[in-house]
Amino acid sequence: MLPICLAFAAPLAWPHPVLPQNDTFHQQFAQVINPNYGLHVFARATNGSLVHQWQTSDTPGSDGGVPMSGWHYLTIQNGTASDGNHPLVFWEDPVAALNLDGRAEIFIRLTGDLTLWHMYQTNAKDPQAWDQPRGPVCLCNFPPCKNLNQTKCGLSASCDNKGVDCSKADPSSFWSDHTGFPTSNMNTHVDQKTGQISVFYRGFTGAMYRDVQAIPGNSTKYTSNKLWLYDGTFE
Repeated sequence: MLPICLAFAAPLAWPHPVLPQNDTFHQQFAQVINPNYGLHVFARATNGSLVHQWQTSDTPGSDGGVPMSGWHYLTIQNGTASDGNHPLVFWEDPVAALNLDGRAEIFIRLTGDLTLWHMYQTNAKDPQAWDQPRGPVCLCNFPPCKNLNQTKCGLSASCDNKGVDCSKADPSSFWSDHTGFPTSNMNTHVDQKTGQISVFYRGFTGAMYRDVQAIPGNSTKYTSNKLWLYDGTFE
């Protein structure tokens, strides 16, 4: 019997890749169609930052494709979560929604505190005009400490009292009145009559949650509702 030779194709690779290369079949891009300039795409980069690119012209390129800007960073890793300790390294894929005025919003989970983070576009005509990423609320879950005067988050250690003081945190630094810990992919919905954006996800208790804009069309603050569908849980 003649020997059988099996040829395996080399995995696709790009020089200096921005996006993760080991799970490309699982990665999903978030995208919206901006009324001023067209397609806007969002993704998590290989270093855990958020990146985006946008349509630059309505005229097809020489290859017939839509001209795009290439990837630009929306966030950087040297930012920190509300406790001052966790870096801004995001987890899995973002989801996006478009306000009726043309501004995009993004939701994505953070690896450090496992909560849902949020960003919004501040100028619908400028694809690079964005507010800073914000966590839902100030989180400071240190365990009981021997130091009864512990008022701040632990920074280098749980009870070192060197972090932020959540009792004095500025509410405008956070996007919600609730701490969401999604254990599923998120989905968004835009009410075409009111303009109110909602984001849906499964929580760690198995309940389905919905966070909605407190004021329809206003990106600065959301409120949360727990949805018990059929009096059950999503386990």
